[in-house]
Amino acid sequence: MLRLQANILWVALVSLSGGLVACSHSESSNAVAMTAEQRKLDEKQISLAIRACLHKQVAEVEHLADTAEVVGKRLRERCEVPFAALRQAKLGYVDVPDIQNPPPLVVADEEAICVTMVQRFREAQRKAVQERLRQMPHGWSHPPIPRKPEENPSVEKPGYL
Repeated sequence: MLRLQANILWVALVSLSGGLVACSHSESSNAVAMTAEQRKLDEKQISLAIRACLHKQVAEVEHLADTAEVVGKRLRERCEVPFAALRQAKLGYVDVPDIQNPPPLVVADEEAICVTMVQRFREAQRKAVQERLRQMPHGWSHPPIPRKPEENPSVEKPGYL
């Protein structure tokens, strides 16, 4: 399940430019000349930077009292710079207003990516807690108690028999 969500997250990062306003087809004076391969490689590196930012910041903005959408908005605000870099790369490094003030569709896509990351983080934390409780059912600070006294060599058996 997490593998599927990771693939969905990757596809969402790569196809983020759905709502960005494209420049005119004429060559702009401030455009950076890049081949399609260079642009694709650059977008991939920026996507990896976004992923690293999301992984780093998700624990800091997480608060279980808030919904995943609220935490996702905070996470997007924390990772605004890599998202702006990806928008700039998608638009061919042309200076357009959509880089600093993205359209609502792009903001919604970025927030959806962040919400997915928050959900994955919460699921991983829930599984870690369940695994820990399975290993130590008596709590976090209590030492393990053997289920059968004969398995514990430190427990003396009654000697009155």
